[in-house]
Amino acid sequence: AETIPRVGINPLAAAAAPLLDLVGRLRNTVRPPEAGDLRERAIAALRQFEADARAAGVPAEQIRAGHYVLCATLDDVVLNTPWGSQSPWATASLIATFHRETGSGERFFALLEHLQKEPGRHKPVLELMHLCLSLGFQGRYRLSPRGPAEHERVRESLYAVVMAHRQPPHRDLSPNWKGIEAPWRPPGRAVPIWVIGALAAAICGGLYAFFAFSLNSRSDEVFAQVLKAPPLAQPALARVAPPPPPPPPPPPQAGPDQPTRIATFLAPEIREGLVAVLASPQIIVIRIKSSGMFASGSASVTPRFVPILERIGQALRDEPGDVTVVGHTDNVPIRTVQFPSNFQLSKARAEAALAVIARAIGDPARLSAEGRADAEPIADNATAEGREQNRRIELVMPRMERPL
Repeated sequence: AETIPRVGINPLAAAAAPLLDLVGRLRNTVRPPEAGDLRERAIAALRQFEADARAAGVPAEQIRAGHYVLCATLDDVVLNTPWGSQSPWATASLIATFHRETGSGERFFALLEHLQKEPGRHKPVLELMHLCLSLGFQGRYRLSPRGPAEHERVRESLYAVVMAHRQPPHRDLSPNWKGIEAPWRPPGRAVPIWVIGALAAAICGGLYAFFAFSLNSRSDEVFAQVLKAPPLAQPALARVAPPPPPPPPPPPQAGPDQPTRIATFLAPEIREGLVAVLASPQIIVIRIKSSGMFASGSASVTPRFVPILERIGQALRDEPGDVTVVGHTDNVPIRTVQFPSNFQLSKARAEAALAVIARAIGDPARLSAEGRADAEPIADNATAEGREQNRRIELVMPRMERPL
C-alpha cells in the first residue's frame, strides 16, 4: 500500500491521513473488496493512528474523540456501498468493536455540537470531523428527504468555526525571501523543453492508439472464433438411473404467471413497440428496442428512455431472481479511443441501462451487466432494418414464481 505522508499543522489529522485516504477510495470502489481482510486492515490502521497521535503529543481526550469519528466514518461509508451491507462488516462494525455503540449516525453530530461549545480547545478534532464530512460521512442525514441540504449546512458551519480559530497565514510566500541580483540574459535558440515533452507525448499517444486499434481488431476475430468453437452447448452426462417418480401435482397458482404480470405492467411500452416480453419454461427476456436509446457511438442513455428503463425496474421490483442486463450491437465495426470494438460499446451500454434500472428495482445487487457485441443477432445484418433490430438491450432472468 502507498504510504501517505503525515504533514500539516494539525497532528491529529496528519496521523489520520492513511485512514482518510482509505475512506476516499472506498466511497468510489465499484468492485467489492474482501470485507474480512478490509476490516482487519482498518483495525490495524486505527491502532497505528492512536500510536502516531500519541507520538505527536496529541492529548488523550482528542485521540479518543478522533478514534470515534474515524470508526463512525468508515462504518458509514462501507455499510452504504452496494457490497458493504451484505458483508460481515454489517454485523461487526468498528463502532461496536471499539466503542460498544450502534448509533454512530446520531452520536457523531451530538459529539460535534458538544465540541463546538469550546472550539479553541477542540480545534484539531473539529478539523478532523470536517474532513470526514467532506469525504462522505452522512450519518442521520443519509435517509432524510432534506438530508443533502442539511448535511451541507452543517459542513459549511463547521468550516466557518474552524477557519475562525486558525492563525492567519503569512502574507509573503517566504518570510525570509530575498531577491537575487542577476543580469538579464536573452533566451537561447535551443528548443524549449516543453516542445520536446509535447512531441514525445504526441508520439506516445499515437503509438498507444495504433496498438489499441490493432489489438482490438484482432480481438474481434478471436471473439467470433470462440463463439463458433465446439462445444456449442453445455456437455451432458448420461447416467443410468431408475425412472423418476411421477411429479407431484403443481400447486395452485394465485393469479397470472410471472411473464403475464410483467407484460401487463409494461403494456403501454409494448403497444408503442419499445419493449417486448419473451418467455420460455426456463427464462424470461425483456427486449428493449435500442433505436433512440443511445446516440451513434455513444453509451449515454437519452432522456426519453430514462422513464422507460425506470418502468422496467418497477416491473421487476417484486419479481424474484437475479437479472442480467445484456448489450447487443450490429456487425458494423467501431474504432474509437473510448470504444475500440463493439464488445466494449455493448458492455458500456448495458452498464448505462443498468444504472438507470438500479434506481427503481429496489435491490441493485440483483443486477449485472454483460456485453455480447454482434454475437447473438436476431435479424439479418445485411439490411438497415435488420441491423436496427440487432442493436438492443435485453434483460434476462430465470423464470420463477413468487411463493403463495
